[in-house]
Amino acid sequence: MCNLSEGIYNKGYIAGYAAGYLAGMLKKAKEIAYELHDMGMADEEIAQVAEVNMETLHEWLAEREENLV
Repeated sequence: MCNLSEGIYNKGYIAGYAAGYLAGMLKKAKEIAYELHDMGMADEEIAQVAEVNMETLHEWLAEREENLV
């Protein structure tokens, strides 16, 4: 593989890896938020643990409710 195509490949690989890693971290944060909510933890505390703002947490919880129905 020539240097140019190797560089392009490496950039694409790194970008894809980073995107996948971030998606996985987001999925895990949502799962933890759902579990803590089910355990009765206050929304403010869940948002702090998940490192998101209250608006995002409420969007996640509403999304979950819609998917359960």
